[in-house]
Amino acid sequence: MAAAYLLLNGDGDIETSHRMLVAALKASRRDHVDVHTRIDAIYTLLWICFFGGRSELRAPLAEELARLGPAAPSTLRLCAITFAAPLLTTTDDRAELLAQISSLERDPDPAHSALLGRAAFYLDELAACRDALSTVVAEDNAAGALTAAIDAWILLAFHAYLDGRWSDAFNYSSRGVDLSQDRGYELLAWPGRYCQALVAAASGDSGKASRLSDDMLRWAQPRGVRPVVAYAHHVEALSALGRRDFGTAYRHAAAVQPPGALDEAFPHGLWVLLDFIEAATHSDHEDEAQAVVDAMVAVDVARLSSRYALIVGASKALVAGALGSRDEAHALFESALQAPDIDRWPFEVARVQLLYGEHLRRARQHTRARSQLASAADAFKVLGAAPWVSRAESELRATVGRRASEVAPHASLTHRELEVATMAATGLTNGQIADQLRLSPRTVATHLSRALTKFGLSSRAALASAMLDGTRRNGR
Repeated sequence: MAAAYLLLNGDGDIETSHRMLVAALKASRRDHVDVHTRIDAIYTLLWICFFGGRSELRAPLAEELARLGPAAPSTLRLCAITFAAPLLTTTDDRAELLAQISSLERDPDPAHSALLGRAAFYLDELAACRDALSTVVAEDNAAGALTAAIDAWILLAFHAYLDGRWSDAFNYSSRGVDLSQDRGYELLAWPGRYCQALVAAASGDSGKASRLSDDMLRWAQPRGVRPVVAYAHHVEALSALGRRDFGTAYRHAAAVQPPGALDEAFPHGLWVLLDFIEAATHSDHEDEAQAVVDAMVAVDVARLSSRYALIVGASKALVAGALGSRDEAHALFESALQAPDIDRWPFEVARVQLLYGEHLRRARQHTRARSQLASAADAFKVLGAAPWVSRAESELRATVGRRASEVAPHASLTHRELEVATMAATGLTNGQIADQLRLSPRTVATHLSRALTKFGLSSRAALASAMLDGTRRNGR
C-alpha cells in the first residue's frame, strides 16, 4: 500500500500503482489483514482510479467496496460516488454528504474534513466545508495533517474561484502547490496549478495559462493521468473563448468531453460542458453540441447543483439558437437566468448573460441585448476578467444607435436585482440589504450596479423615482 501510494503521488504512475495495489488487496484476503489497513488501501485505490479516469480501473474498486460491506466508512462510500462518479449521486447521497459536513463542527479531524471536501467538490458544496477546511490549513504543519492541508488549500482555492474571489484562489492554490512540492507530492500539486491556470486564463494572462497547461501536458500525457490532461485542455479552451477563437476552443474542449455520452468514470468532463457547447455552436458543430446537450439531459446533470442547472439551461438555449429556434432560445436563456441560487456563480452567470446578449443582438433586439451585455460587462470588471470585459463591451458597441427610452428596466431585471434595487430605493445600505437577504455585501453591490445600469443611472440617489416611473410605464 505504501509503495503504491508513493508511486501515485510521487511519480504519477497509474498503471503500476493500480496493478500493485489490486494484487496486494487480493493477497490480503487470505492473509487476514485488519480492516483498517484494507480501508486505507481502498482509499488509495480510489485515488488511483480517479486520476486514471478510465472505467476499466474501477472494477476492482467496486469489488473491494462490496467486500467491505457495512464495514466501509461512510466517507469512503461518499467519495467513491460523489467525487469519483458524481453522475451516480442520488438524493440520499447528497443528504448524507450534507449531514456529514454538518458534523464537522463536532469532529474537526483534518483528514476527515479534507475527505468530505473532496466528496463535496463535484456537487458544488464546497461553501459548506469552508470553515472546516480553513481550520485544516491553519494546522498545516501539524503531524499527520500535511496531505489534508494540501487538499484543503486547493479545495479552498477552487471555492474562491467559483465564488469570484480570484486573487484568493491564486494565493490559496499557490500555498497548496508549495506544500506539495516541498514534501514531494507531485501529483497533488497539479490541481493547484490547474486553479492558478484557470485564474490566469480567465483574467487574460494567456502566457502564464499556456505555460502551466504545457507543463501539465508534458507531465501527464506520458503517465496517462487523464484528469491532469483535461485540466490543460480546459485552460486552453477557456483562453481561446476569451479571445473568441472558437475553433481552437472546440478542439480543446472536445479533447475533454467528446460529443456523445458523458463518462461516469471521468467526472471532470462536467467542468467543460459550457465551454464545449459555446465553442461548438460558434464553430459549425451544432450536431455535436446537440449530442452533448442530449447527454446532459439523459443523466440529469442539472440536479447536481444550481451551477450545473444554469449551464444546462444555457447550453439548451445556445443549441436552440444555433438551430434557428429563436423564440425557444429566448425562453431558455430567461429561464436559466431566473433560476434560484445562481448568484453563487458570478463568472458563469456573467458568461450566460454575455451569450444571451449576443443572441439578442443577432436577433436585432438591441435594447434587451444592451441590458444583458451591460450586466455581463459589469460583472466581468468586478471579477477582473479582462478578455471577457472586452467581448461584452465589443458587443455593446454593436448595439449603439438605439434610443435609451426603449429600455424597459423592470422587465430586464432579474428577480434578485429587482429585490436589491427595491430595498436600496427605500434607503437601506448595502450592508443592511446583505443582512436581510443573507448575501455578501460584494454580491449586493454587484446586483445593485447591474440594476443601476439597466435604469441608466450612475448612482442610487435617483433610484426611487426611476423605479416608480418604470412601474408606471410598465403598468404595474
